[in-house]
Amino acid sequence: MESVGYDARISESVLPGYWDNLRRDMYLARKDVSSPYSVDPVVWPSIFDYKYLGVGMDKEYREKLGLTGYPLKEWIGPNPPFWSSFDELEQYVNQVAHGVEFVFITAYKHVLIEQNDIEQIEAIEKERHLLFQGFDVVAERLISGISNCGLDGDAKASHMQWGSRLNKHHLFDDITHAFEFKEFIREAVIEHAPFDIYSVWIVEKSK
Repeated sequence: MESVGYDARISESVLPGYWDNLRRDMYLARKDVSSPYSVDPVVWPSIFDYKYLGVGMDKEYREKLGLTGYPLKEWIGPNPPFWSSFDELEQYVNQVAHGVEFVFITAYKHVLIEQNDIEQIEAIEKERHLLFQGFDVVAERLISGISNCGLDGDAKASHMQWGSRLNKHHLFDDITHAFEFKEFIREAVIEHAPFDIYSVWIVEKSK
C-alpha cells in the first residue's frame, strides 16, 4: 500500500454533464451510475487543466470531457495529476478556484489483498476526515479499466456482468472483487496491461 497523492476533482453534482448516453454505453458496466468516480482524470475530471490529457482532441471536445480547467503549477509532485502535498494543493485551490464546485480526493495503491488496509489509511490520514469511495482498477497513465476501456464482443458482455458488484460510483467496495476484475481486464485489454488497484477517498475536511 502506498500513497499516490491528492487532487481537486469536479463535484458530483456537475459530473453527469460529462457523460452522455453514448459514452455510458461504451464504457460503463452499470448504466444507472450518474457520476462515475475514478483516479483516472478523464473519468473524473480535475479542476485543473492537465494539458497532456486529450492530446489530439480539439478544444470543444476537451471541454465536453471537462479537461479544460484552471492553469496548473509547473511542479506538483512525481505522480500527476496527483499532488504530493495536500497543504500546497489546498493553498493553490484557494488562490485560483473561484465559483467552481469541487471535492478534494486522495488515492492509495494496493499491491496485495489486505483487508485491514482501510484502517491503516485512516490511521495515516488521521488529521483529515476521509470518506472511502471504493476501489478502482487502473493501468499505466492512470487509465481506468472499469470506466475508461472500450470493449466489444464477448469482452463487452463479460464486462457488463461486473455491474452488480460495482457501487453507485462505479467502483468496487470489496477489494477481492477488484483483484478478480484486474485479472479479467488484463486479458480483455492486454494493450494497457498491467493494471493495479487503487482506493479512492474524498477528503471531507482538513484541520
